[in-house]
Amino acid sequence: MSAAAAGAAKSAIEASSDKSLRVPCYCEENVWRLAYRKIHQQEKKKKQQQEKKQKRQQKKKKITTAAATTTTTTTSSFQYHVVFISNPKGCAPLFQQLAASDRDSAVFWDYHDVTEGTTTTTVLTKNTLVWDIDSYLPFPCHLEDYIEMVFPNNLDWPKEYAPYFRVIDASIYLRHFSSDRSHMYNSDTNTWNALPPSYDCILQHNENTNSNDDSSNNKDDDGNNDVTSNSATTTTTTTATTAFKQYMTISNEDVDYQQKNGEKDDNDDNNNKNENDDNHNHNRIFGRVYSISRLVERFGCSEDNNNALLPTIEIK
Repeated sequence: MSAAAAGAAKSAIEASSDKSLRVPCYCEENVWRLAYRKIHQQEKKKKQQQEKKQKRQQKKKKITTAAATTTTTTTSSFQYHVVFISNPKGCAPLFQQLAASDRDSAVFWDYHDVTEGTTTTTVLTKNTLVWDIDSYLPFPCHLEDYIEMVFPNNLDWPKEYAPYFRVIDASIYLRHFSSDRSHMYNSDTNTWNALPPSYDCILQHNENTNSNDDSSNNKDDDGNNDVTSNSATTTTTTTATTAFKQYMTISNEDVDYQQKNGEKDDNDDNNNKNENDDNHNHNRIFGRVYSISRLVERFGCSEDNNNALLPTIEIK
């Protein structure tokens, strides 16, 4: 992790709850911090379980390995993903959003982000939960419930408003996401469209830049605020903006590709290990685009697990 992301990571771990991570209008950073927090908690829990197991084994040295194995409890873990929701029109209707006047009114987002966690308890049993920090819905809720409530009757929607989902492995998103927040800064008025988070920008390159600083450090020759006033900042802005746009944008080409190659790509996930393949590397970093039906097919419950208990305990 870059030094510039350390502040966001620290704030994620120290937050009083998952929901307290929410900063309105900065959903791409909200999901970064939530993913970081979830993975950190999961790794911490695994380490605690391993330490307890080692202590039990030390106390019971006379117990055979086979007997000890039968008394060990296996805990399923989540595979986390970050999901960008948009479409080629750049206008996706979402219901049940806190930004709406009420639950039954749609918010038309250019893009939105959620965190997704999939757990597989057996070969045949799979369950996926969605954390939407900007929603009225339970936090988390089952993927199928989320789709039904946030995109109601979506088969009847005009085709141009159909939502698509860019799904990125959370650990990869944590390493590659960058944002200088320039998309939220109005250079004409020298003001923010929405107040930015208090921690420094999440930047993976040229880490010494923080575009939250709209004070004298970012003044141009005329004394005006300028978030790209020097060469280091310009390079950072270019890199961060380019990567961020690739995450938030779902093009017609993306949709056409997933329609033609979606199932094949899913099958290739476990077989294509060629790190030098450009398409493979692009899919690793920027994820894969799914329609609603393909998303549910790929990540939905493989059995009727909707009665499964949702995780409620947080490790701080």
